[in-house]
Amino acid sequence: MRILLGLNNFFTGGAENFALHFAKALSGKGHKVYLFALFNWDEEGMKKRLQLVLGDEYERITIVFRWQPGKIQDFFLWNLKGLLSKFGIKEYRDGVIKKTQIRKLRKYFKKEKIEIVNTHLWETDEYFSRHFNMPHVISMHGPYEDYLNRCVKGKIKMQDIDEVFLNAASKVLYKSRYTIYIADRNLEIFNFFDGEKITKRKIYIGYPTEKVNEVKKESIIKEDGCFIFGMIGRGVEAKGWEIAIQSFLFAQSNSSKRLKLELVYTSTDYMDIIKIKYGKEDGISFYGFAENALTKMKTFDAMLLPTWDDCLPNTIIESVCLDVPVIATNVGEIPHMIQKDGKAAGIIVPMAGNGKPTVAEFTSAMEKLISDKEYYNALKSNCSIVAQNFDMDICVENYISFYNEAISEFKGRNK
Repeated sequence: MRILLGLNNFFTGGAENFALHFAKALSGKGHKVYLFALFNWDEEGMKKRLQLVLGDEYERITIVFRWQPGKIQDFFLWNLKGLLSKFGIKEYRDGVIKKTQIRKLRKYFKKEKIEIVNTHLWETDEYFSRHFNMPHVISMHGPYEDYLNRCVKGKIKMQDIDEVFLNAASKVLYKSRYTIYIADRNLEIFNFFDGEKITKRKIYIGYPTEKVNEVKKESIIKEDGCFIFGMIGRGVEAKGWEIAIQSFLFAQSNSSKRLKLELVYTSTDYMDIIKIKYGKEDGISFYGFAENALTKMKTFDAMLLPTWDDCLPNTIIESVCLDVPVIATNVGEIPHMIQKDGKAAGIIVPMAGNGKPTVAEFTSAMEKLISDKEYYNALKSNCSIVAQNFDMDICVENYISFYNEAISEFKGRNK
């Protein structure tokens, strides 16, 4: 099958990381894969990242950027823009570039015989919906519910429904008719318009087993008798960093065992403040950014994620794939992520009335893992079972099946 995967760009992010690993898996199974970036802010930088992520498949996957004028063409376009603006004709240059981009892409897709387009972020969803008529599957990763509520990432309080976005999104989803979602939360937008004619399927994101297996082979030296809690994520308040720290301090004060809390995060002003507040506490290490977070994760005895704003956190997937039990909140898809066939790979902490987990509940869960070795070992043993939720081969198989449905329906609709 000839498949085009569309993204805003190829840099780091949950949707981006999945799409690139997914592209690699598709190509490895013999499909012809095209990776499209809507925004070409740093083409060379994106290509370097693709080489790193795609490995041997990089040479077999085609990278597609939108056309940009050369220096001579752009010189004339700027001059024409200046001239025409005197007659009230604005944005001439941008209009010419946009029309040329669309014309060239249409021609290119036809020449390459692209069978299906699968976009993974709202801006790219809308771009393909508005300008192209071809089988189109939309994968939801969270932006729809964020934009719908005019939600600032990391804030609990939702604002008024964005009617402009709702109108635009409903048109895009109606035209596509085929939507993949990763969590029930993604379906919130369908509460506001009739989406019965839109085919929806939940497919968990696949995780590359070769990446995990490489880390599992690495030897680590652990301190005898020390139980290490870890937390990895973006340095934003909604991940629950302070709750994790306060819970750890209570658990540490109540335990006779040696405990550690190791924090890996992207640098932000918020985390700078948290480090100043707790950086001198015994047992807590602020590592900041880690180039290979998986290697650090392997040293953890348990992963903490007291988040109140997540959908399908990659950290949870990586943790269970590395046989590290988790303590996380009842948010998004997390409760379903850490269990399979009645087996659990962690503890779910409920949310309080303020929409956050309590320090007391999180402390209790941490103390359970510290004190009950048999219970802890059972959760650790279950990780390999739960990790099957994110098997990339199953993910690819489910996606291909869905693609075929979308292609068949599109052909029937356009006879």
